[in-house]
Amino acid sequence: MTQTSIRQPNTSTMKKSVLITGVSSGIGQDTASYLLDNGYFVFGSVRTEEDAKKLSQKWSDNFKPLIFDVQDELAIDNALKEVQKVVGDTGLFALINNAGIAVSGPLKHISLDRFREQLEINVIGLIRVTQKFLPILGGDLNSPFPPGRIINISSISGLISNPFMGPYSASKHAVEAISDALRRELTLYGIKVVTIEPGIVRSEIWNKAKEEKYEFGSTDYDRFLAKREKIIEGIQKRAIPTRMVSSVIHKALGSRNPKTRYVVAKRPWLVKLFAYLLPDKLLDRLILRNMKGDNIRAT
Repeated sequence: MTQTSIRQPNTSTMKKSVLITGVSSGIGQDTASYLLDNGYFVFGSVRTEEDAKKLSQKWSDNFKPLIFDVQDELAIDNALKEVQKVVGDTGLFALINNAGIAVSGPLKHISLDRFREQLEINVIGLIRVTQKFLPILGGDLNSPFPPGRIINISSISGLISNPFMGPYSASKHAVEAISDALRRELTLYGIKVVTIEPGIVRSEIWNKAKEEKYEFGSTDYDRFLAKREKIIEGIQKRAIPTRMVSSVIHKALGSRNPKTRYVVAKRPWLVKLFAYLLPDKLLDRLILRNMKGDNIRAT
């Protein structure tokens, strides 16, 4: 690859239109609101007509809902056509891959169907949407569109794997690897790829987690997982507001030369210390200290 083959953005004609997947709640919804307030035109994917109508009423004419599930290729194709009609010759400024789910449970017992669903949505879904929209992000050497950028929402769980969060962590570790590969491959077209790595985010998901059916009562892990309500309450107290993540996404969009990844946490330096510098066995002891005294077998 030679330097002369890399396309450069034409910022004078670049329209600030972005597509965010999964805007019905959480980070996606708050980011859509934040970017609308800061002058962007936002396409936002939702899965139901009801959510599309609700958000259209809530936001301005600068928001257009797109109804698709990241697993539904035909619906994504239809959404692409809708976006193309709006952006015209300017193309899409950015794709923010946010849609996802969190599956938890001990890997010894988690159903393979649930694990497969986790990967299908968080990993395959991200690739599916990215491939579909790359042409209007300038993903071709002869593209009429200026190079855009891709922002993938990962997690600190993509850096550090905690017990009982294996399926979710696996999906986010995959997002990290995919983002690195995409970032390097898409330099050919001048497209920048950024990874956002939030810590625990304040969300309704935690209240829903308390209400979920408990599946592991007859397993060896029951004595840990039976405390989940208390654990979730502790998590909620430490969670960061979604606005912290939205503001970092806005910064990454607006920067001429954004970082390759942003850790979003109250103490990002501590996350980096744990993820990159601590020996595995020391990190294991720190993570497992809450299990101390619960008759874990010695090895």
